[in-house]
Amino acid sequence: MEHRILIIEDNTTFANLLKEALMMEGFSVDIAGSLAGSKKLLRNTRALWDVAILDLRLPDGNGAELIPLLRQIGVDVLVLTAHGGVEEAVKCTKLGAYNFFTKPIEMEQFVVEIRRIVEKRQLEARLKEVTPGALDKLLGNSQAIARIKELIKKVAPKKVSVLITGESGTGKELVARAIHELSGRSNFVAVNCGAIPETLFESELFGYEKGAFTGASSSKPGKIELADGGTLFLDEISELPPSLQVKLLRFLETSELERLGSTKPVKVDVRVITATNRDLTELVKEGKFREDLYFRLKVLEINIPPLRERKEDISLLAVYFLKKAVEEFGLRPLEFSDEALSFLTSQPWPGNVRELKNTIYSAAIRTTGSTITPEVFTEGIDEPNKENAESPLRLEEVEKRHIKNVLENVGWNVKRAAELLGISRSTLYAKMKKWEIEK
Repeated sequence: MEHRILIIEDNTTFANLLKEALMMEGFSVDIAGSLAGSKKLLRNTRALWDVAILDLRLPDGNGAELIPLLRQIGVDVLVLTAHGGVEEAVKCTKLGAYNFFTKPIEMEQFVVEIRRIVEKRQLEARLKEVTPGALDKLLGNSQAIARIKELIKKVAPKKVSVLITGESGTGKELVARAIHELSGRSNFVAVNCGAIPETLFESELFGYEKGAFTGASSSKPGKIELADGGTLFLDEISELPPSLQVKLLRFLETSELERLGSTKPVKVDVRVITATNRDLTELVKEGKFREDLYFRLKVLEINIPPLRERKEDISLLAVYFLKKAVEEFGLRPLEFSDEALSFLTSQPWPGNVRELKNTIYSAAIRTTGSTITPEVFTEGIDEPNKENAESPLRLEEVEKRHIKNVLENVGWNVKRAAELLGISRSTLYAKMKKWEIEK
């Protein structure tokens, strides 16, 4: 794809020099030498420029007049002036200029800046191309999923903190990624706070300088810095140690951080999305989570209901996962019997969507025919007693028996059982303790 640059500069020698440097980099370049000439060009041409290089001192007026016109048609503006001043730079920035340079410029560095802007625009264009499919990954016909999709569309363009809540396996990271993809921001950096040892938390999130601790042989940016210009997703935020809660709060308030072993603040532009399967309000009451941080993170909360509360989504998800399993494992075409879909819909799915996916994948591999029947699932799942299907106590009993069956099938390998159930090991241990499930 050809990238076009517009130079608005009355010094023809400098303009031609700049044009030559840009053309050597593969850019297509147009030149205008006055305010009137630029306005005429903007009115009459259909060229789509990526960047305009604008000199403020034009023979017939102030070039700053052109900034809003250029921004209206989506052109990024780099301002040039031989009389640089803070007030002038601030004024141009407020009008929409991308950056401000004082003459004489270092040509090589200036061309690098233009290349960087063009690459940023390419990335944004790619993100817009994938935008229509961002929400398609959130499968479901339920009102709950429709409501979540609407919330995502509303919040995505706004740089506000979002807290995603829901049980393990409901798809919290999927929602976070959908928000990110619709936001137009650059990279997505995910951090599982429950998987980082407490002693490494600070260096992982905030980075460190050379010599900050034994073994720090070189400086390293943390996850927050790596997400600069993009989205930082903090999963299992409830596991963040108290000392790091204070530091994260300070970062959210100032957008500045200090690496471990440094007192120099680093400015970072990050959109923070967090997720948890625990009740943060209870943790706040217990003094385990800072209330001020909780409110900072929860500018908007998106709650994903468990699969048992949106049973109308189960059949759609099951068919989707079966199709994916066939594609990924190179299997012959498979389908569910009506009884199999009814059976799946009747289950409590304590591990939610993740558990359903694992169950379907397992069934697809194990089945010998072309149709999956309920019998394929009965090794790992007990069908609930229909008389008591609506009883909360009965639901817990079904979940208890299901977990015990899975543990028995994997020889009481807790790690493997947790993977099949689609829950973390800590969650599985908690459920085993709660229901006194023992070998």
